[in-house]
Amino acid sequence: MRKRKLILLISIFSMFIFNSVVSQGGVITINLNSSYYWWGDGVKVSGEARKNGGVINSSQVEIYLEGNLICNTTTDIYGKYACELTAPSSIGNYNLIVKIVDSQTGRSFINSTNLIVKIVYGIEENEMKRKKQISCHEVPWLVVNPDGSIKYAYIKVCVTP
Repeated sequence: MRKRKLILLISIFSMFIFNSVVSQGGVITINLNSSYYWWGDGVKVSGEARKNGGVINSSQVEIYLEGNLICNTTTDIYGKYACELTAPSSIGNYNLIVKIVDSQTGRSFINSTNLIVKIVYGIEENEMKRKKQISCHEVPWLVVNPDGSIKYAYIKVCVTP
C-alpha cells in the first residue's frame, strides 16, 4: 500500500512539473472587441502567439468559455488568430481561456481573461464624471436572463437635473 501511494504522488508531481514547463517561453495575447457584452452579443476574440522572439504559426487554437470548448481555429503565418462567438445569455463574469499547441514542438501555451456580460442603459461612465450635478445610487434588482435564470444584480441609477 505504501509503494502505491508513493508512485501516485510521483506521478502527480511529474504531471505538475510537465504542465508548468510547457507554458514557458511563449506569450499569447487575447483581445476582445468590447470591454463588456449584452446577452447574445457577437464576441470577437483575437490575438497573437509568440515564442522566443518568433511567432507560433500554423498551430491549433482552442478557445474555452467556463471550461467548455467553444471555438477551434489555427494561427496564420504571422501567429495571429481570430474567432467569433456569441456572449452567454446570462449576466456575469466568464473565464475565457485560449490554448495554443505549437505545431512544431507540441508545446502548449495558455492565457486567460474575463468576458463580462452586463446590462448598460443611459450615459457612459466617463460622461457621468463630467457632469456637475449628478446623483448616483446602486439599487438591488432581480434580472431575468434570456436563458430563464434569475440573477440578483446591483443597478446603478443616476439622476441629473
